[in-house]
Amino acid sequence: MRRLLLLIGLVVVVSISANAQGNDRGRKIRVHGVDMTRNIEAARFGMSQASPEVLARIQKAFGEKNFFNTERKLTGTWNVVVPGDALFEALQTFNDDGTFVETSSLLGTLTEGPAHGVWEYRKRGAVLTFELFAFDGDGNHAGRIRVRAAIRLIDEDNLIADAAVDFIDLDGTVTENIATGPFYGKRLKLRGL
Repeated sequence: MRRLLLLIGLVVVVSISANAQGNDRGRKIRVHGVDMTRNIEAARFGMSQASPEVLARIQKAFGEKNFFNTERKLTGTWNVVVPGDALFEALQTFNDDGTFVETSSLLGTLTEGPAHGVWEYRKRGAVLTFELFAFDGDGNHAGRIRVRAAIRLIDEDNLIADAAVDFIDLDGTVTENIATGPFYGKRLKLRGL
């Protein structure tokens, strides 16, 4: 009887997984250069690979009140490094009006587009939310990637951030916290001849 219940449970999980994938069956979803298909499926079934400690830091930062920071300015362009399995760089621009744009070194892989978002100061730094379009290996639109980050300015020219990544399917279904990780930035400076 126990084996029968286990078998029925396994069939239900496989069936739910197949239905959830729909047209995505066999399609690999890459997030910032890393195949995240398994992470997305794990998060859909409540087994997120995201770090609880990082998620807690991000949640705390987003929960703080908006704070106008007069000492350390985030506005400007930053050369950002995202470490990990697929180390890559990005140029992130924080505009004075709270808007944000990013272009990454992964654009040439044709798995993601440029990012657009919004940011605000918080008591201990800033928070950022941005999205970008994701494409599968054949160049088909696969959904969107949303990144939520808590940023700490180390000094005027250096920052560090904790980020959480969500995946948004073509039908609008959001799978939260498929991954977490840091990124580091150095301010781009005006250089003369």
